[in-house]
Order: sequence, then C-alpha cells, then structure tokens
Amino acid sequence: MASAVQKITLSPSRDIPFNKLVLSQSNVRCVKAGVSIEELADDIFRRGLLQGLSVRPVVDQAGAETGMFEIPAGGRRYRALELLVKQKRFAKTAPVPCIVCDSGIAEEDSLAENVQRAPLHPLNQFRAFLALRVKGQSEDEIAAAFSVNFVKQRLKLRQALGERPDVAFLAALHVLTLKTFYHYGSDSCLELDLKSVSFGTQAPGLNDSALAEAIRAWHESWAKAVPKESADLWGALREWDGDSQAGLFAHIVSLSVNAVYEPWNRRPRAFAHADQLAQAVDLDMAAAG
Repeated sequence: MASAVQKITLSPSRDIPFNKLVLSQSNVRCVKAGVSIEELADDIFRRGLLQGLSVRPVVDQAGAETGMFEIPAGGRRYRALELLVKQKRFAKTAPVPCIVCDSGIAEEDSLAENVQRAPLHPLNQFRAFLALRVKGQSEDEIAAAFSVNFVKQRLKLRQALGERPDVAFLAALHVLTLKTFYHYGSDSCLELDLKSVSFGTQAPGLNDSALAEAIRAWHESWAKAVPKESADLWGALREWDGDSQAGLFAHIVSLSVNAVYEPWNRRPRAFAHADQLAQAVDLDMAAAG
C-alpha cells in the first residue's frame, strides 16, 4: 500500500496594526545593502506594500501572548513603514499584511528570506524597463520609481551600443563565441543564439568527407586560439586585430548554414538565400556539388 504524501500547512495571514509590530533581534540582516530605506519608503507610498511581513507573537515570561508581534523577516519593509509614519504619510494604527508563524526558529525565518531570494537577471531588468517605456512611461518616470542611476545605466546601454557598431560587433562576436566554444555560454547580457547544423542525417557520409574534415580542423584551430576560461574571452577578443575578429566571426556564422533539402521542412526562401550567399562568396554551387 502506497504511503500518503505529506502535505504542508501554510502559516495564516492577517492584518496587524502597525503600532503592534516591533523589530526582532533575530533578524540576520545587520549590514546595510541594496535600495535605501528612504527609496523603499517612497516605493511603498507609490504602489503599496507588495510583500507582507513575517511575524511571530511576542510572549511574556509565562509564555502568554502579549498582543505584540516581532518581525524576524521583513525588517527593511518595517523601517520603511516606520519612516512613512514619521512623515505622517502612513497612520500608526493602519493595518499591515503579515504572515504569522509560531513554529520553528525566528533566525531561520530571517535567513531563509534573505538567502533564498533570487536576484533578477540584468537582462530581465532591461526588458522590464523597456516594457515600461513601450507602455508610455518616460525615462524620468522609470528612473524616479526604480533609482535614477540603476535605471538610466540600463536604458542608456541599448542606445549607446547602437551608436558604436565596432563595440556591437565585438559584443555579438563575444556571445556567439561563448555559445560555440564553451559549455556554459551565459556570460553575456546579449540574447543571441547560434544553431550549429550537422548534415549526417540528410547526407550520409558527408560528415566523413575531406571537406568536413577540413572544416573540423579549422574549428579546432579556432578552439585553441580562444582562452580556456570564458571569463577571459571578452578581454582576449578586444586584443585581437580586426582580421582575426572577422575570421572567427565568419567561421562561427558558417557553422549555422543549412541549405540542405529536407522533404519535411520546405524553405524555398532559405534556398534562395543560399544562392545569394554563394554568389557573394563567388561559389559555383553546381560545380561544388
């Protein structure tokens, strides 16, 4: 007989007046980091409290609840609300959404909230800011909501990169080289991908031909030319001369060529483009085949 799957019970949530809340000595965040309390207070005033506080009942020496609640997780949000109270922008008796815990260890609540929080990837931040721009918010409005320097750095990056074709080429070369020669190609904020095509299934024996062997040898020579560690790639590519950068880029792009006829994958425009490429590189496709 299969054993029953154990199910968890979540701690109840409730609104607690602000003046019934106190900071807990169990909060593990002692070093200031991230957005300031003043900026967080302004954000809460603008959009409300997006995440409730984790609290525990305060008990007296006899173990009886006193009606007060300590906050082991959510201290910065409490400080921001406290500042709003001092600024008379939030009533001291106003209800605050809280999750009430009465089991486990308070320090564990605080540690879990801070350690298990996943930071947002810079690319996702950038996309979100662009989405706000598309929906009508100005750069100044976004900057006011999310810290001026933080936002402007990311919103200006796209514009600045678009004005520097040389750097844009290097950035594209960098990310495509990461995707081609390294197991983990995520050391870039550019979302470019490359699909390297093998023709073994479409043309049996082609991968063992002299031409395929020459391409593999050329690929191995480039693999030896790039650094062993992906973290060193950007600096190395910047030191290369233009011909070497262009040669690597051409090799990587060539790996993605797929102009083989497949009955299940009709792509007439792709074949027409293959003919255009052949003309551009002075290749007689009929003679080559």
